[in-house]
Amino acid sequence: GAELPKFPIGGRPIAKLSVARAANPGDINWAELAVPWNLRLRRLAYTNVLMALFVALGFGAVYGLRKMQDVFGNCEGRTQGDGLSTCEGNMAWNILPALVVAAVNGTIMSASRRLGQQEYHDTLTDEEFSQMLKMTIGMIVNTAGGVPFFFS
Repeated sequence: GAELPKFPIGGRPIAKLSVARAANPGDINWAELAVPWNLRLRRLAYTNVLMALFVALGFGAVYGLRKMQDVFGNCEGRTQGDGLSTCEGNMAWNILPALVVAAVNGTIMSASRRLGQQEYHDTLTDEEFSQMLKMTIGMIVNTAGGVPFFFS
């Protein structure tokens, strides 16, 4: 369509008008519309720090298990007289980091839901987007960031 006219301020047309589609009334969080921006930003920072803490704890747990695997799960050089390995339980040390990553991913999924609900959003769509974004970034960083780093 045609360009909108400029909005007059003090009798002169200065400010350009812009129009955006409004959210559906059922999608709006009416109780959270009047929340000040500083409170919104504080709550957003709080929830993001908690999500980063969950990911850091997962990194720490995988790193600790990796170090324990190096100490207890290393079967090199341990053989019986017939040349067979005497190391038992090595598979458990190999699978424990993967189980920890899976457990942390489950924690990240549930925490992102709860923490996203604690933030202030104008619409339900924004709230669900925030939850999905926290979940996606947390799980990608936890899965693709830590495991290749520790096992390289």
